[in-house]
Amino acid sequence: MKFRQEIRNGISITYLTGELDLQMMKAFNLLFEEFSEQNVTRIVLDFAEVSFIDSQSLTTIITKAIAVRKKGGDIKISRISPPILRVFELVRMKDIIDFYSDTESAVKAFA
Repeated sequence: MKFRQEIRNGISITYLTGELDLQMMKAFNLLFEEFSEQNVTRIVLDFAEVSFIDSQSLTTIITKAIAVRKKGGDIKISRISPPILRVFELVRMKDIIDFYSDTESAVKAFA
């Protein structure tokens, strides 16, 4: 997994690329540690280039979303492919996290 970030109006937009699996868990957790250290609580994860996600990564996203919400923020996911979205649906994460077809809509949802 690779990622690049941009900050727009206090919102962190993180563009993820590759597979979110056990091998990438350390980098993924470090990303969220940076968010916490910088007090970033409004986060958009752009999944356009994510080709795979495992159960540990799903758990991490939920855990981090709960932590961010306790600080008054949220995590939103944008541009997710249908097969990856199906994984989120199967574990009922669509009931917990908001999904957007494009990143701009996800950013605007924080307004």
